Amino acid sequence: MNRDYKAAYPHRDHNNKLPKSDHSTDWYDPDTGQTILIDEPYLAPVVDGERAALAKEHNWHLQASKWAGMYYPEMSHMFVSTDASIGYDFKGLMTKIDSMPYPITEEDWTGISLKGHDTFFSPLCVTPQDKNRAVAKGTIYRWSSSKTLPMRTWNAPYNERRPNSVMSIESHKLAARLIKAIEQYEVNPDAIYARLSSIKSKLEDWFFSEYDNSVTDKFDLFYYGSIDRNDSFVLQADSSKGVISLLQELKDMLLDAYVDCEPLRKMIGKLNTSIKLASNIQ
Repeated sequence: MNRDYKAAYPHRDHNNKLPKSDHSTDWYDPDTGQTILIDEPYLAPVVDGERAALAKEHNWHLQASKWAGMYYPEMSHMFVSTDASIGYDFKGLMTKIDSMPYPITEEDWTGISLKGHDTFFSPLCVTPQDKNRAVAKGTIYRWSSSKTLPMRTWNAPYNERRPNSVMSIESHKLAARLIKAIEQYEVNPDAIYARLSSIKSKLEDWFFSEYDNSVTDKFDLFYYGSIDRNDSFVLQADSSKGVISLLQELKDMLLDAYVDCEPLRKMIGKLNTSIKLASNIQ
C-alpha cells in the first residue's frame, strides 16, 4: 500500500477528495510510480453525479470494478481511480482487477474457525487432556479492568482495548468535525495527516464499541464524511496557529471524556506530536 497520502488527491490537494468515498485505500505501482485510489462506498456501481464531475474536472480515471471488492462484497462496490494525465495503462489495470476470482466470503468459507480469542477445539479433541493441550501458552483471554475494556467490535482477533468509559455521541461528532477541519489545512505535513488518520479510525472503532447497533445505525459514518468548506473550524484551520488550537481542543475533549489509560495515552501522544509538528510550520 502507498504511504504518500496526498498522492491520492488530484493535484495533491485534500480539498479534491473523491466525494462520498468510503473504505478507501491507496496503492502504489512500483514499476511506474503511479498511485491508485481504491474506494468501496455503499453506492451503485455507476460513476455519476459529483464523483463523475470531479474526475472530469481533474482529468482522473474513475471506474467501477466488475470484481466484488475487498471490504464488503455485494454490499459495497469497488471503484478504481488514478491520474489520467500521465499515460498510465488504466485499461490494463482494470482488466486485471475485473478478472480476479470471486473473493472468499464468510458464506463461502468451508473451514472451521472461531472469532476472537476463543480456544479452537478440533473434532479430534475429546479428552480433558486434549483440551488442555489445545490451549496455546500465548493465548490472550480478554477481561475488563477498572480502566480499559476489550474491543469486541468486528470480533477483532487481537488484544485491542479501549477506555472503560463512554464519550457522548455529540462529542464524537465534534471530534470528527475537528479532525476533518484540520485535514483541510493546505500545508499539513504528511506526519500530521497520518496521525489524524490513525486517531479518527480508532475513535470510530471506540464509537461502535461504546454504543450498540440500534444507536450507531442511526448515524452516517461521520468520521469519514465530508465537511463544509465554510465550516467555522475549517476557516480556523487556515494557519498553523489555528491548527494548533483545534488540536488542543480535540486533546482537551478526549481527556475530559475518557478515563486515563494506555489506549488514551497513545492517542494523546499522537496529538502532542502533531501539535509540535504544527508549531514548526512556517
